[in-house]
Amino acid sequence: MKTYLRFTESIEQDMKKGFSYLKTPTMKKAQKLKGLCAFSFDTTIFDIELGCDREKTKEEILKDIYQILDNSWYIKSDTAVIIEGEYLGSNPNGEGVIIKANSIYKKFYI
Repeated sequence: MKTYLRFTESIEQDMKKGFSYLKTPTMKKAQKLKGLCAFSFDTTIFDIELGCDREKTKEEILKDIYQILDNSWYIKSDTAVIIEGEYLGSNPNGEGVIIKANSIYKKFYI
């Protein structure tokens, strides 16, 4: 199972609902998506010294989260959630992906 990053204060409700809406400034009406919007997000990294993958540290994960925040003007949440889930497709706006969320891996309050 892959991991994904979603910015939301209501992850439990989001997962129960199972879908997101997409609305850009140029759209008159929001579009219902067939899953939750999120960003692909690896929680492991290849360690040259070990010669294999290892789990990222909390500091490495937070650094990656802040990198996404710095490049995404529309994110208004102060909670970042890493989700284990299944890829359903690309987000129609070209940013991120659409997923079926299965479980919460970790939450970060940023």
